[in-house]
Amino acid sequence: MLRSIVREPLLLFIIAGGLLVIAQRVYVRVSRPVIEVTPEWAETLARDFEVKSGHPPNSAERRELLRDYVENEILFREARKQGMDEDPRVRRLMILVQREKMEPVVPDPSDAELEKMRQSEPEAFHFPAEISFEHASFMTAAEIPEGQLEALRAGGKLVSAAAMRLPNPLPKTWMPQIEKLFGKEFAAAISQCKPGEWSGPFKSSYGAHFVKVLEYQPSREMPMSQVRSALVSRWINDRKKAAVTEKVTELAPAYRISLPQEP
Repeated sequence: MLRSIVREPLLLFIIAGGLLVIAQRVYVRVSRPVIEVTPEWAETLARDFEVKSGHPPNSAERRELLRDYVENEILFREARKQGMDEDPRVRRLMILVQREKMEPVVPDPSDAELEKMRQSEPEAFHFPAEISFEHASFMTAAEIPEGQLEALRAGGKLVSAAAMRLPNPLPKTWMPQIEKLFGKEFAAAISQCKPGEWSGPFKSSYGAHFVKVLEYQPSREMPMSQVRSALVSRWINDRKKAAVTEKVTELAPAYRISLPQEP
């Protein structure tokens, strides 16, 4: 009787199928990736919570911290399975984190090092020139009355096109702003004008202008007290970048690097 049952193909198929199901469940359980939150890491999460909230987490908050951590870990692993670490935004963030890990602690520079950096790029640490002026402005050169310059020099009334709506006199303004508003040629021309005397006409992006410079202050060096923080930041960033570049250069031989040929 037993032998006949064992020889029954359908029964053998059912038994084999059952064993496969059991084996598959065991395999899945054993082979599943482990997400383990150690007591030490749980305490780290609790300390981070306290820093941000100002109080230690209670029991419910601790459980929520652990749930959030596990949820984020699952999302992270699923994202990696889908190749999302190849997303350009994710790559940029990962590169930034790796760069920060490689950056050394750089001590503050000495005053001599800061001064050397400032002298290597003087224009970056200078106040630009400033200028203020009165003007008689016209939309086109054809609108300028005959003898306008002589009339202005004789104390005549200022005449300007109403549609231009420019401040008059123009208050003291950085020369780079003058270049942006009126054009570089106009800015270069009025910077050569003799203060207190009418000159022109000068062409600008607005039209044509007669100008009387009221005050011109040349570019001047910024006091060290005003540029120290910017110099220190740039000096430290330059040293960090150089250190990372050196480490990456050491790692480069471990890769086969293929670059396009120069045209």
